[in-house]
Amino acid sequence: MTSTTTSNVKTAFLNAMKEKKVPVSLFLANGIKLQGRITNFDNRSVILANNGVPQVAMLQAISTIVPSEKVDLKGLDLFSDADYIDLEFVEMLKDNEAFCKFYLVNGVGLSGYIAGYDDTCYLLANNNIQLIMGTAVSTITPNAK
Repeated sequence: MTSTTTSNVKTAFLNAMKEKKVPVSLFLANGIKLQGRITNFDNRSVILANNGVPQVAMLQAISTIVPSEKVDLKGLDLFSDADYIDLEFVEMLKDNEAFCKFYLVNGVGLSGYIAGYDDTCYLLANNNIQLIMGTAVSTITPNAK
């Protein structure tokens, strides 16, 4: 039997999108954009349906998931207690309510405030909230607004 790692942030975010049936844009690491509603997910993949047609996206290929409307995630566990230096840095940025820039490995830059994180992903809030997979991030820096 293999052990699996669960992400509180990812699970809370994906559950909210699934339960509220919020249309999302799912961006792959290679820049491809998929759109639809999340109908199911596990620790390996997300099933996204668009006009009734399902497709599977593997989590390791996803860089960000952006809902098409504002989503309230209040009351959910959106922070990690893991002891990693990058998460300590992110915690400091969150505590200082610092406006941040996330640079992805594909060259895309995303800006906003850290709304949640764990050891596998981040929630970045600006006009809306988006899930950023940790494997897609190359650099995080405080940024002047």
